[in-house]
Amino acid sequence: MLFKVGTVFFDRNGSSGNIFAIMGGATRILRRFGMDDRAKEMVSRVESSGSYDEALEIIGEYVRLEEREEGWL
Repeated sequence: MLFKVGTVFFDRNGSSGNIFAIMGGATRILRRFGMDDRAKEMVSRVESSGSYDEALEIIGEYVRLEEREEGWL
């Protein structure tokens, strides 16, 4: 397991909790750090996952995930 880079903040009950939004944020972070192969691997694994929670678990292997309520900024 490689180290995790960056953090994706999301609200499970808000628009930022959409799995595609979370995956997109994680993909951008990985690519910013030159980890295109890891981004592709993550997307492939998420797309074949069986549930929202499983997808979050997979994304969490690549980046830090932090759940916050909508409007926390």
